[in-house]
Order: sequence, then C-alpha cells, then structure tokens
Amino acid sequence: MRKGIRVNAVRQVVADFLKDYPSVAQHKPKLVIAENQEDLFHGRYPESEARPITGVCFPGRSTVGLAAASFYDQEEVRRGIRHEVQGHFALHTYAHGEKRAIVERIVQTGSYPA
Repeated sequence: MRKGIRVNAVRQVVADFLKDYPSVAQHKPKLVIAENQEDLFHGRYPESEARPITGVCFPGRSTVGLAAASFYDQEEVRRGIRHEVQGHFALHTYAHGEKRAIVERIVQTGSYPA
C-alpha cells in the first residue's frame, strides 16, 4: 500500500491550483479530498484489490475527487488536479460541437493538452 501524502498537503495544492486558475471557480466544482481511495469511493475499489486511484471526476455531479494516499508528492497532486479538472471536468463545460472538436484534436495529436 502506498504511504501517500497528508490530506492537508493535498488541500494546499488544490488551493494553489484554484488561485492559479480562478475561472475554475465559476463552474463551482465540488472538490472532495479523501484520505485514501476507499474513502473516496465509499469502501469500493480498495487498494488491496484495485490499482491505485489518484483521482476521479463525476461531471454530472460537478464533483472532482482526490485520494491523498495515492499520491507520492505534491507535484503528482498538481498533475492529478490538472488532469481531473482541466482534462475531464472542464471538457464538459463546452457545447457538444466544441467538445467533439477538442477530443478529435487530442486523438489526432496523441497527447494531452498542457
């Protein structure tokens, strides 16, 4: 089992992220930071039975969750929050045609937008 980092350290990274990207707040995502993935998924997907899960996005619920124990360090948390918010949550704020164009561009380039 991964040792991870403390929930307070994850909260600080998320707070810094929100300062750097104030437009995220306009969409009012619910940000859930759990001690571990079992807490994040209410007992489902225990690390003993599943691969480590660092984050999750439920756009229909406007929720992004992070599991502190699944991260090695704060840089990994920064990448995780960017991935969940900018790569998943934000994609669902676009109209269908715009979303399709973004996804097609990602597929064409074979990379994740920075």
